[in-house]
Amino acid sequence: MFHYLIFIFCFLFPIENNIHEHYVSITTAKLNNSNNKLQVSIQLTAHDIEYYFETENNIQLHLGSDKENSNSDELLSDYFKKHLLFSSNKKPIHLVYLGKEIELNESLWVYMEGNFPKKINSIRVKNDILIQSFENQQNIIHLEGIFKESFTFSALFKEHTFHK
Repeated sequence: MFHYLIFIFCFLFPIENNIHEHYVSITTAKLNNSNNKLQVSIQLTAHDIEYYFETENNIQLHLGSDKENSNSDELLSDYFKKHLLFSSNKKPIHLVYLGKEIELNESLWVYMEGNFPKKINSIRVKNDILIQSFENQQNIIHLEGIFKESFTFSALFKEHTFHK
């Protein structure tokens, strides 16, 4: 009887259902009106982006280790330029990759910068970072400076326009 109860309990409450996988990136985009620079910092878990490169491109990045891929900066730059897009007045804001930092807690910080037009009434953002790899991926963006607003992107909401 005891074994029967354990079987029923395990069937009704499997251990896998109690594990919650959460994937998130946090982007801060500062629109500096004094020099018309868009300064972008992206924080995410290093092993999540490594997983993407391993599964989609069969590339090992080994970020922050002695074995780090010599092309990791170029690969990260290309990836983020395709998956985090800003535009204003229907024209793209081209971002330049500045570099990355890896913290001991496996946080990866990526830094980018671009120029935006002097007159800006809205800014459109497309953010689908890691959405193709993780169905529960959420990408939070905080706009600072000219705009002060936040938005969470997901598989359902990959683009958003911010208005003054």
